[in-house]
Amino acid sequence: MRKPILLTALLVFIGISAMMAQPVPKISKSDVPKWLKPISVKPQQINLDDISLGYYYELLEEQVHLGEQTHYHNTTTVVSDEAGAENAGHLEVEFDPSYQKVFIHRVEIEREGKIQNRLDLSKFKVIATENDLKRFIYNGSYSAFTILDDIRKGDKIRFSCSLVGFNPVFEGKYFESCYLEGGEPSGLVHIVYVVPEGRILNIRKQNGAISEKKINKNGLNYYYWERPSQLTDGYVDYVPYWFNQNPRVEVSEFSTWRQVAEWAKRVNPIHKLKPGTELHSFVQKLWAESNEDQEQFFEKSLDFVQNSVRYMGVEMGENSHRAHNPEIVFKQRYGDCKDKSLLLASMLADKGIESSLVLANTYQDKELDKVQPSPAAFNHMVLSVFINSQMKAVDPTISNQGGPVMERYFPPYGQVFLLIQAPIWMNWKNLIKMGFW
Repeated sequence: MRKPILLTALLVFIGISAMMAQPVPKISKSDVPKWLKPISVKPQQINLDDISLGYYYELLEEQVHLGEQTHYHNTTTVVSDEAGAENAGHLEVEFDPSYQKVFIHRVEIEREGKIQNRLDLSKFKVIATENDLKRFIYNGSYSAFTILDDIRKGDKIRFSCSLVGFNPVFEGKYFESCYLEGGEPSGLVHIVYVVPEGRILNIRKQNGAISEKKINKNGLNYYYWERPSQLTDGYVDYVPYWFNQNPRVEVSEFSTWRQVAEWAKRVNPIHKLKPGTELHSFVQKLWAESNEDQEQFFEKSLDFVQNSVRYMGVEMGENSHRAHNPEIVFKQRYGDCKDKSLLLASMLADKGIESSLVLANTYQDKELDKVQPSPAAFNHMVLSVFINSQMKAVDPTISNQGGPVMERYFPPYGQVFLLIQAPIWMNWKNLIKMGFW
């Protein structure tokens, strides 16, 4: 039985790769951006007894200019023993060429006080990575990497680059979560967000993270953190797998959850089916087979989306969060969670059955409402259907459920976010007690 499964997966991969074939994107060389905030403190000395990888970061620098849509990355890596050269000598940057460009600023080695310029674009390889294919998700990601020659103990490797371009699906808004400490110490962490005047960057500090500093220069507000990264306690027993006690900051241009909901509904509106299309004709057929009974139609529609539309996500660029047109999903008979949920919602709407797209997180089932509002809080989409004075949640990505539609199992996703007219958080367990799910 194993060979047919592997063959099917291989054929899917070949088919998607052929469909999405594109020229290998190119990377460029440039000087560092002029808007960068200079570093004002020196890195601290690291206790090598705390180092386990054979190398450490003397400097970790991230600067993001919201107006220029540029993410600048700069590191200084110190090879503390021979074993560290194996990993420290590999430089890599991942990007999505549908909206991002890569500029390499510096690759150099400091050895015994002398600087070696190692910036040679011809030694960088650009390859498609597609790390999510094992989960049947094609995201169009690429990796530009180089393997440095002749790395030795005591070397300092300096690497800086910029990614230019934000995903347009977020309509120009920026959000990010950034850890200030981790399992290995570093000499200095320098994080900067450059915000044009008139734009509001909301900042939420978690797990005792220090407060940001702020300066204004040339009409730009600079919010920054500049300090060594301490060694944390690391792994803690008997805590949820999503729990992380390391200090972090969450930044977002979304100020409220209502703004997140309004964005999500703009990106994925429930479609009105066009008469005469294949999907509309199919819906009329299911409606007739259901004797024009809404609950029977709901069941037949869910059966179709769950069992006849296979799970396969093509999530390049804007389609990371924007579902494909239901007509396309119906014809190709595959889609990811948002594709399948929007398809089902559009089918039901054609027969006057109201539903709401629901945002969920399959990794974290608690305290989602305590993070800074942003689309990053979610990784899954399902559907809540309002029928016969009841609300029923269904997951269109689950196949072969069977049984009466109003009794079908819904996974314990914990806190979920309903995109109804007045968006609300709801708890899966409470909804069970209330008799909804």
